[in-house]
Amino acid sequence: MAKVAWDRLLETCQTRDADVALLVPGSPPLLRVGETWRALGVPAIEKQDVADLVSELREPDGQMDGYAYRYFWYRNVAFFHTMAFGYPDTVALVVSRAAPPRPPAADPPGPNVDA
Repeated sequence: MAKVAWDRLLETCQTRDADVALLVPGSPPLLRVGETWRALGVPAIEKQDVADLVSELREPDGQMDGYAYRYFWYRNVAFFHTMAFGYPDTVALVVSRAAPPRPPAADPPGPNVDA
């Protein structure tokens, strides 16, 4: 059984400049680099591996019918969006790079505020 660790998966995405990682039971993790999908050189992951990864994410940022998502940083160098399909009994996990959130803009002075 291949146990995939978040830090290793995200490090691999970062170093290989992968846009997307796809994790489904019965297949090794797949990375999309540019237009090409590449399998990582590890054994196929199992359903429990996917479930373990999802449980390590803690509470999702949001969820709908059978779908949950979460945003997070990897070492403050890359921002990722993860989507768990079939949640909470996840059958596929997609991890993709995302645009980092912008810091909030300072409120401009209103018309009745002394500058």
